[in-house]
Amino acid sequence: MREIGVVASYSRSFEAPILVYKGVEGFVKEESLAVIEDIKFKRMYLGVLRSTVKLDPLLTTSYRSAVIEKPELAEGGLDIPYETVYVKIIGEFTGNRIEPATTPPTPRSKVYLIESPRDLNLDLGSGLVIGVHKYSGVELPFKSEALRYHVAVVGTTGTGKSRLVKALVDEVLAKTNMSVLVFDHTGMDYTPYWPDKTVRADEIVLDVETITEGLKLAVGAVEKLIEDYVPIALMEYIICESGRRDLCEQWRNFIKYQKNLPDISREEIEKLTINVSSSRAWNPSKLAGYVNNTAMYFGAKPATRLKLPLYITLFAGHYIERLNSMRYSVDELVEKLHRDKLLVVDLSTVETETRRVIVKRFLERFLGDYY
Repeated sequence: MREIGVVASYSRSFEAPILVYKGVEGFVKEESLAVIEDIKFKRMYLGVLRSTVKLDPLLTTSYRSAVIEKPELAEGGLDIPYETVYVKIIGEFTGNRIEPATTPPTPRSKVYLIESPRDLNLDLGSGLVIGVHKYSGVELPFKSEALRYHVAVVGTTGTGKSRLVKALVDEVLAKTNMSVLVFDHTGMDYTPYWPDKTVRADEIVLDVETITEGLKLAVGAVEKLIEDYVPIALMEYIICESGRRDLCEQWRNFIKYQKNLPDISREEIEKLTINVSSSRAWNPSKLAGYVNNTAMYFGAKPATRLKLPLYITLFAGHYIERLNSMRYSVDELVEKLHRDKLLVVDLSTVETETRRVIVKRFLERFLGDYY
């Protein structure tokens, strides 16, 4: 270790101001690891260097200096400035472990810079290696058991949050039997790392309720009319356009006579929806026709039967065409996740409400497996 200074007055249990020795300023870098040796009370502290400041007692903004009239005087006092830095205290050494510090280090305690992993006689435990300290080379372990709880990675833009998560995911895949599901809300944070493990959110099959909500957002008007007629029309569209003629006839009789609801499961509806998408059968004009027929069977006013199909055709065309991309059910993707151990869902391709639905459905599937 390299001795770099001493603790100054006003040290606290969470930070200590340091007076840096002359000649070692070049070694003092922000975020370097440091050890404080409190000889008086036989304590050792581990911390991180922060808030480095260079000071000149003869040049302050509070007092007038002769330098402003005679700039050449500045060159005559180059040895006068000195440097201070703070040690943000991580904890106190207890044997070869670190515990929270309860008392501040004594002023005049010596401070040492950790320049190598050999300088730190500390048992950090074993587990996942999420990084290496950039100056000391100390590996930073992370217990895999902690992943059973919430883990937050917090920082401003560009500080390396995504890279840290990526390192954590790589370690999990390499050293555990866990599977990892990643939701990438921007499509730029994690998708570039694992493009061959990525599925776009618009490729995931949506249920009738979610498609209805998407149409409401796309149209931006007549929401009540959409809620009344579109879900039933969508069911007819999915069943009939998928080629199930027997089931199509049953559903149309149900709409016409409003009795004898066909027996069909959620899983079967998902399969039929994927069939419609795979044949690229989602068409705004055709869907508008189904909506018009549904509205007619349920006694809608003539104005409603004109307005609703018109709005769908004019304003929801792009959304409806995009439904042709759907080709995976959540159940299929969960099975893929178990096989491949990693799945990235690029949520940037769908709207916020659809993102919530997709995440919710994955969670429901996992909770169903758990219980």
